Amino acid sequence: MGASLILSTEVCAACNAAFSPLDQDLVEHVEIFTRGRVTKLLGLGLQDDPTTGVRLSARLGLHGEERGLSVSPPQVFQLPDGSWQFRGGSTDVLATMIEEIGRPVAKVHETVDVSSDGLPVALAVVRTGPGAYVVRGAKAAEVRALAARLRAEGMRPTHLGAPAQWTPPERVQPISRGVEIPVGRISRAAAKVALNYVCSTLGAESALRTEFDPLRRFARDGEGAFLDFVSLALLDQYQREAVNVFAHPSRHALVLAEVHDGAQYQTGVQIVVFGQPFAVVRMGSAPYPMLPPRTWRVTYFDHEKKTFEHLRIPDDGPRCFVNIDSVVPGASALLSAAV
Repeated sequence: MGASLILSTEVCAACNAAFSPLDQDLVEHVEIFTRGRVTKLLGLGLQDDPTTGVRLSARLGLHGEERGLSVSPPQVFQLPDGSWQFRGGSTDVLATMIEEIGRPVAKVHETVDVSSDGLPVALAVVRTGPGAYVVRGAKAAEVRALAARLRAEGMRPTHLGAPAQWTPPERVQPISRGVEIPVGRISRAAAKVALNYVCSTLGAESALRTEFDPLRRFARDGEGAFLDFVSLALLDQYQREAVNVFAHPSRHALVLAEVHDGAQYQTGVQIVVFGQPFAVVRMGSAPYPMLPPRTWRVTYFDHEKKTFEHLRIPDDGPRCFVNIDSVVPGASALLSAAV
């Protein structure tokens, strides 16, 4: 997302692979709920098809002749009587699809759709690109079995009927697409960001402190409840008010702070992306501080220039907490201009 701060030590391959899906969840969450980019929501949805009695994959056309129209991607799907049917743009597409899935397919994703009122969701193999497919349906066992078959041996038709021109119904059915917010996985990604920030700015020894062990286990293995460690701004309206004075759309921010409650030092990291609050990560507590008393670490990222700057509070207080747009409504300035 335009940040360029990296770790001073390498990440092991196992952890890197384990965190990749979580990072993807985080990026998608930011794109949709922070930046308001809903194009992803216009991907493969479901549409009732009264002529077959099932719900089929469909999407909204966004370009050229398809713009604004319901588009059916090439797919083979199972009818209620157990037979299979193809729907796509032409017989050439059918021939290409038969050739591709007639042997083991490497690029196969799985989607299990939550059952809803109306027609049943068809078990289907949907072509999303050259040699790339999605197996989707309402029953997880069926989806897994069909996807495994495609990966292992592919599938071939036992009989090809005569192609026929599809006639769309008089009334166009709406396209529905379920949206899942995996708050637990997003929270784990946020926990990893907080740990990486400590590791990058204060060194691996600080990030490996024993009081961070529970957070590490949560981030790496999903151990524990996300509410014990992370407060997502999606679920906490007060976070937005807390960042108004310093957040700006031109920058991301990471803030590392400690609060002394009389017996323990509570460590936390606030994450801000594109000027919007994302999460607060409660890292842990210890009887001794990690930072000098009454100091914070703040890092700002200019996501367009791909630069970052480390600041401290109170030394760099005015530079950390001055946002011209919060002082003069309607003003427009980047961080450098505001300072």
